[in-house]
Amino acid sequence: QLLYIGLNYLRHILGKVYIKQHDSTQFTNKK
Repeated sequence: QLLYIGLNYLRHILGKVYIKQHDSTQFTNKK
């Protein structure tokens, strides 16, 4: 159970980072 929570937490952080990078690339493309 603890391992599952850890993996879910890691995926959540990775998703946030991915979205951040995606937004930044979209922002530079708009400029």
